[in-house]
Amino acid sequence: MKAKILSLLRQLDDFVHENFGPIRVTFYVMNDFGLTCQLPLIKKMVVDTRFKVTVTSREPIALDEQLDAGFLQKYCVSYSHASWLKAHYVIYTDVPDLYLRRNHISISTSHGAAFGNNDYCEKSSCHPDFDIIFGPSQKLKEKIEIYQPGTISNDSKLFFSTGFMKCDALFGNTFDDERLLAEHALDPSKKTILIASHWTTNSILRTLGVELARNICETHPNINVIQTAHDKLWSNPNSDGVEHETTEPFRSDILINQLKNLEVQHANFRFIPTSQIQPLLSVADIFITDLSSVIIEYCAFNRPVLFYNPPSISFSDPHTYDLYKNASDSFTHITEVGELVEFNLETPENNRVGRKELIDYFLDHQGTATNTTIDIIKKMGRMSSRNSKRWKAAIKFSNRGPE
Repeated sequence: MKAKILSLLRQLDDFVHENFGPIRVTFYVMNDFGLTCQLPLIKKMVVDTRFKVTVTSREPIALDEQLDAGFLQKYCVSYSHASWLKAHYVIYTDVPDLYLRRNHISISTSHGAAFGNNDYCEKSSCHPDFDIIFGPSQKLKEKIEIYQPGTISNDSKLFFSTGFMKCDALFGNTFDDERLLAEHALDPSKKTILIASHWTTNSILRTLGVELARNICETHPNINVIQTAHDKLWSNPNSDGVEHETTEPFRSDILINQLKNLEVQHANFRFIPTSQIQPLLSVADIFITDLSSVIIEYCAFNRPVLFYNPPSISFSDPHTYDLYKNASDSFTHITEVGELVEFNLETPENNRVGRKELIDYFLDHQGTATNTTIDIIKKMGRMSSRNSKRWKAAIKFSNRGPE
């Protein structure tokens, strides 16, 4: 009897909210990195009267100036409060773990532009709690179907190619490069190299440590050198889901101290740990990275990339690996980097075609991903479950693919 009463109450709740009022959207923030991916959409929605936005998290949300997220305070609610609120859509960048008492649609959005560098994107997209996937490109749908055939179906899970919203700003490139370099006491008149490391075991900082940055600083004292990394690297990540020969714990604090010491030793070096990497991408004349998905974001500028490609590197999809290699010049040893830096500064058009192929493979709706996502949600309208009358309409335009 209790279950029947609850079911009737939910049906009444859905009827009211699917026919009256705004489209209610809750953003669930898992971490700072995920928040940077959600912010473009949040910023657009909060000024659109068609939407009512709430933001929640299990942990305190970073509202610092670095993320330009101070405005979020107005929309933040506690995790316990959010569990009682009505939402038509709950938007995640990672695996869902938010329990809501009222019917809603769970949407997966990517927290990185790549897939196939590992299988996280495909795996998380297959989570049974997700009703809809907003993918960076139609190619992800194909990869999901290979990873777990039958995942995308009209009855249980829809896929929309939206592009990657975080990248929209890169195509417009409105960043103030001179101001950013001056803020970090770097000379804007000099060339700049940005090194970005992933957090996993085969990444730059976990294999080469500070020696790559040190080598470039010493061999190229007239070039600005900036080191950054995935947020997770600064919190002692000891597992990336892959078996390795060593089980020695990784010490983030030791690495951070080494990077800070390098700043003291070399006036042209800056260690900048940040969740908001895009302004750093804008100032870089050359980008040095590993299996990080940020390579795709940087290719929006179509500037030279050096790819750390040691024998131990492992991609879940060989095609993604080939795209990374064709968009860049690979190196396995620090001693190779100096010559590659000189060559790419002299011939920045090197690998231009490969960089275009990389970004076109991973990103649909380049520069318009946020507006595309807004339009899709507006078309779907107020929908609370797969049983909603609007679900059938959503099926029709999800099957059309990117326009």
